[in-house]
Amino acid sequence: MEQNNQVDKEFSLNIKNTEDEGDKKIMWFSFVVLILALVAIAVFVFKYNEVYKIKEEKINTEKESDDLIGIEKRLPEKMKGKIYLTLAPKNDSDDSLGIFSYNLKKENLEEFLLNKGEQLRGGEVVQFTIGDYISLSNGESIFINSVENSNINSWTTLLEDGISNFKSETVWSNGGWKLFYNIIKDKSLDLNTPNNWQIYSLNTTDIEREGKYLLTLQQ
Repeated sequence: MEQNNQVDKEFSLNIKNTEDEGDKKIMWFSFVVLILALVAIAVFVFKYNEVYKIKEEKINTEKESDDLIGIEKRLPEKMKGKIYLTLAPKNDSDDSLGIFSYNLKKENLEEFLLNKGEQLRGGEVVQFTIGDYISLSNGESIFINSVENSNINSWTTLLEDGISNFKSETVWSNGGWKLFYNIIKDKSLDLNTPNNWQIYSLNTTDIEREGKYLLTLQQ
């Protein structure tokens, strides 16, 4: 009888140990499955983001391409004419600025007006019935003349008030009846600070031309 009880106890212990080991195996198996599931989810999210980014980049590229095509359709098939730019010559030791013309058809840049040591700014062209006229400033005075004439000594002086200030950025109104320009009254001020500049207008049809103050730039 005692021997049978002993056998039953040992059998019960074996069953319990087996159940414990089974529980541990199930727990470890569940843990491994959970880790694998998390890894799978992470890989899926990563791949999804990659695919989404590729699609988004493709859409943006196609949109940019469509925008460029739209711009090209609006542009003339053959560009012609000239634009005038204020540029500094390369490796110039005299800090010169001049007006250069860019031929849209030939796609080449040419010197239009450059005086050594002078800083000429401007280049906006207006169409009059007698031809195309360009305006520029040497800092002290404002000049206009036909684009066919690049000799500033024979240009028309539109404004020469004798005031020691700095005039720049001449811009025509529609029709060319007025000319707008910037003034910085104190030459010691920083040219790159908007608040130091004022905008004036000039009536090109007046016999006695005088600049009219419009506003002060605000940063």
